[in-house]
Amino acid sequence: MTGYRWGLGPRAPACWLGSAAPLELVQAQGFTARCLGLAAWSTWGESPRGLLFMQCRAIHTWALARPIDALFLGPTDSVLLMCTALKPWRWAGCMPAHAVLELPCGYCRTPGWRIRLAQAWSRLEAP
Repeated sequence: MTGYRWGLGPRAPACWLGSAAPLELVQAQGFTARCLGLAAWSTWGESPRGLLFMQCRAIHTWALARPIDALFLGPTDSVLLMCTALKPWRWAGCMPAHAVLELPCGYCRTPGWRIRLAQAWSRLEAP
């Protein structure tokens, strides 16, 4: 049985991918949130959000209903590795990474995504 049949996580493509709406980063905190990730968040693709895993070097897409884009970030928030359209039931990792950001599939192909990501990161770090 695959994630497509299970329907875990976002079921439809993100409806906001073409918009210039600000991106919000949500941190996965706690064992359960980090383990389940997007599989437990069916409304994730309805607004501009990315799921951030701090102190993380590898992710899985087990049981997800849709592919995702994953960014492996370095200590200075630079993108070390970009995995676009990472399909369900896969692993991805980057040993020097300090954080991983999961985004809807296609986000990294939209114009200005790096600028929106930098703005979202600055809002996350603001007190």
